[in-house]
Amino acid sequence: MEVRQNLKQSQPQTIGQARRVSGVTPAAVSLLLIHIKRLQYGRKVA
Repeated sequence: MEVRQNLKQSQPQTIGQARRVSGVTPAAVSLLLIHIKRLQYGRKVA
């Protein structure tokens, strides 16, 4: 929850900016990338 709040508050424009937000872990960045790819390509599972 804290990660989501921090990202929502800072509203980073790039993944690099998101990685530098306080409290954002490498695992959270991976989940963010997965979410972005699903939005781009639909909900298909590879």
